[in-house]
Amino acid sequence: MATVISIDAFRQKTNPMQPGAPPDQAERPVLHDKDFWSRDYSKLEHIVFGVLKISELLSYYVPYDDSWHFSMLCLLDAAYRRALGEETALADVSHSLKGYILDAMTAENKRDLSGALLILDLVEKSPSEKESSQH
Repeated sequence: MATVISIDAFRQKTNPMQPGAPPDQAERPVLHDKDFWSRDYSKLEHIVFGVLKISELLSYYVPYDDSWHFSMLCLLDAAYRRALGEETALADVSHSLKGYILDAMTAENKRDLSGALLILDLVEKSPSEKESSQH
């Protein structure tokens, strides 16, 4: 007869060497000033870093809602197209994601999510790699 088990129990049973913390016990993401100011957000690899950092923050603070995943993919796509020199809607995607982050902001997560907003601003306002190499 079939039984229903949780995915965590299944993973622990199939790979007992990998402990894996449940989502509610995940560690708080760490943000440093160097995450913001030491990166050149006109370069695609630094934009990817910023998007991953924002994703890490949202995964921690808003684990029950996955509607932001699509916006993150759109942001990556727009950044990639901008790096290729195409006109993109990077600002529109960024504004949409900023609205989501502002809705998710509370007194407890204000500092970290403000960092996510700062990263989005830096990504949005930085010139593309081609534009910065022409000057």
